[in-house]
Amino acid sequence: MRKEFSLTLLAVLFCLLTAPIDLFAQGEVVIVYRKSNESQTIHNSAEFPAEDINMSNKENQHYIDEVSYNSDGWYVITSKLAYKGQTYKLTEEFPTEWIKANWDKGYQITNVAFGENKWLVVMTLGSGFTSQRLFSESNAGLLADKIKKAWDENFRISSVAFNGKTGVYIMTKGTGLGGQTYKISKDVPTDWINTYYDKKHNVTFVAHDGENWFTVMSSYADVEAEKFRFYNSLDFEKINLEYEAGYWIYKLCFKLLSKEQSDYLKNVRNAIAATDNEVAIYYYTEALKIVPNDALCLNNRAWAKFKLGQCDGAVDDIDRSIEIEENAYSLHTKGSILVCQKRYREAIDYFNRAILILDEPEAEYFFDRAKAKESIGEKAGAKLDFEKAISIEPSNVDYKVHYELFKQKSVVPVITWDLPFKSYTAAPNDVCRIKLCINSPTKMDDMKIYINNSLFESRGITIADECDQGLDQEIKLQAGKNEVFVQFSVNGQLFKSEIRTIDYNPTKKASNYHALLIAVQNYKDLGIKDLSKPIQDAKELKDILLSKYTFDSSSVTLLQNPTKEMIINELIKLQGELGANDNLLIYYSGHGMNKNEVGYWLPSNSIMDNRSTWLSNSEFRDYLNGIKTEHTLVIADACFSGSIFSGEFRDVESFSCEEMSKVKSRRAMTSGANTVVPDESVFLKYMCTILSANEQNCLSAEELYSRIKPSVISNSPNNQIPQFGILPQVGDEGGNFVFRKK
Repeated sequence: MRKEFSLTLLAVLFCLLTAPIDLFAQGEVVIVYRKSNESQTIHNSAEFPAEDINMSNKENQHYIDEVSYNSDGWYVITSKLAYKGQTYKLTEEFPTEWIKANWDKGYQITNVAFGENKWLVVMTLGSGFTSQRLFSESNAGLLADKIKKAWDENFRISSVAFNGKTGVYIMTKGTGLGGQTYKISKDVPTDWINTYYDKKHNVTFVAHDGENWFTVMSSYADVEAEKFRFYNSLDFEKINLEYEAGYWIYKLCFKLLSKEQSDYLKNVRNAIAATDNEVAIYYYTEALKIVPNDALCLNNRAWAKFKLGQCDGAVDDIDRSIEIEENAYSLHTKGSILVCQKRYREAIDYFNRAILILDEPEAEYFFDRAKAKESIGEKAGAKLDFEKAISIEPSNVDYKVHYELFKQKSVVPVITWDLPFKSYTAAPNDVCRIKLCINSPTKMDDMKIYINNSLFESRGITIADECDQGLDQEIKLQAGKNEVFVQFSVNGQLFKSEIRTIDYNPTKKASNYHALLIAVQNYKDLGIKDLSKPIQDAKELKDILLSKYTFDSSSVTLLQNPTKEMIINELIKLQGELGANDNLLIYYSGHGMNKNEVGYWLPSNSIMDNRSTWLSNSEFRDYLNGIKTEHTLVIADACFSGSIFSGEFRDVESFSCEEMSKVKSRRAMTSGANTVVPDESVFLKYMCTILSANEQNCLSAEELYSRIKPSVISNSPNNQIPQFGILPQVGDEGGNFVFRKK
């Protein structure tokens, strides 16, 4: 068949595909080129490009000529061919009856392929074929016998497709082919192909079954010239060179990936294509379940979290990424996250390392380092970096505007916190170290430390290598919240640092069981319907925990109608207070939402049209990851709460309660899956009933779930199904949270 490719379309196709393919090579591919002068078009999309194919046929009289599938989607080549008609079917079951019906109408199979767990069969009228038969086979010995028998009856292999190791083979009469041979091999049989080229054979078909290549060669009477090429991944520059030399694609075959590989690459491509960072985080998380130590996925998920302002949660991802593979972009990501946390000097160190790695660093690297230097008052260095960034990208308006603002700023002291760098933190004891750095062109004096607006004795100004002047000392904390700031004067003008809130709870915990109960029933946004029972339900649960189980009143916190900031601050407080010998129960009752495959809790200050005011599952899990307990159980009584899981839930299995308590766990129980649940909680009702009536000294969360589930299903108005499973990416090792009676 003679083919020609539209170079204009090819250029457009390169723009669509190059970025994701360069980042994540989609696997090995074989392309057979032949000399040709007819027109040809390539269509590529995740879904089968039916509309594009129909349009190509209507406008250019193109028919489907070649089909292949990989994790990037379908590749369909249409060409201008002397056919009289064409039809195709895409279905999960191989369409044997449909094929037979079309054979009766004079159609013959010209293509067969497998992708998206579906078979594609293309049948053509006017192909020149006279008769066909097909069979499926996975046994190599039986395959050889069937092919030989068909050859003896003058049938030739014309199409092959695999859905794993089982192949469908199309044997055809009227192909015009002479002798035919085939080879099954682990590697692409380049030497064997060259040997048969010398015998005047050409490639008829190439397929891959997930383990072996299946290559068919035949003797042709009218092939002008042919090239067989193997690439580790699609190499568009090389393909374009072949087109320029007059060689067009005749056969295209990707190495069949495993389901895990295919799912991984699909998730990565979905993440790259996502315009919403929460959605990107979702897909990167799905990809990391398949390949947990993928440095680039970890880096990209960290970057998406950074773009959402979830900087504390991004740290673990980027640290893991750098540990696996340190490179310039991961160091730049780490620096950007540190800037977000206001850890400017640490950020500058990472930007320095990133810039040193690259021969020609991007302007962004210098610009971001300039902003970090500006933030700590290192004005000379910031000026040089701003100018360097602008010299690399002289048309970047943002760089120029920021630089002009930088130059216009008055010369004032710049104060940065090193310890604690978070605006809110919890302290495990009553002594806390504070450290600040001040860059000032003029000597400061009269430095004072204030705790809750009361003067605290200062040891005075210190000298540090990284800053002009500073303060580094321990302070004594009061019980509760301590709002700390530093004040000093320069030339009689007062300057004040940002406030740091340090929470210290001196109450001795009588138990190593802790609970955070979150109940949201009243919303500030009138567009969000108020609920009637969450606070009452949470209070009932609190009473049961305190009266029957080993929870102490000082260890149970109930947040009523909290804002997002209040929830996050309480999680940060738990990060500081709890350790490896503690157990934590977190209960949430309130509205839940699912948007673009991402689950959210809605705090009281949520705005319906602003998802940044919602608490996403990924953001919650990031804060949870910093709480180093032995066991953590999350109970969510909200719509769409099932989206907090890794995508799977497991029913109860028989394990010893005591044995499960010895192994670290991170589990969740939810009132439903990704569905709406009733305002009045049937789930909470039966959970409290079972916890109240329980007489076992040791009751696992898994057994509690098994008792709740049938009652909720039977008595909820919409037959909601509670879920129980592992929280992903937070360190579950197979244990379980257990409730212990007093």
